[in-house]
Amino acid sequence: MLERRPLPCGLTERELDVLTLIARGLSNRAIGLMLRASPRTIGTHVGHLLLKTGLANRAALASYAMENAVVRLGL
Repeated sequence: MLERRPLPCGLTERELDVLTLIARGLSNRAIGLMLRASPRTIGTHVGHLLLKTGLANRAALASYAMENAVVRLGL
C-alpha cells in the first residue's frame, strides 16, 4: 500500500488538481470544464495557490509544479 504524504505548502487535493492542469498549460475555462467547476471557482483556486506558494503568477506555478514534481499523475 502506498503511503500518503502531506501535500506541500498545505495544498488541498483540488488545488493539486488545478496546479497539475496549470502545469499542462490549460486556461481557467479549460480546467473548469475538466473538473466540472466554473472558471470563477478555478480562479479562486489559482489565487489560493499563489498565496500558499508565495509565487507571483501562473507561469511560476507551472514551473514550481514541474521542478518539484508536484503534479497528479493521470489527470
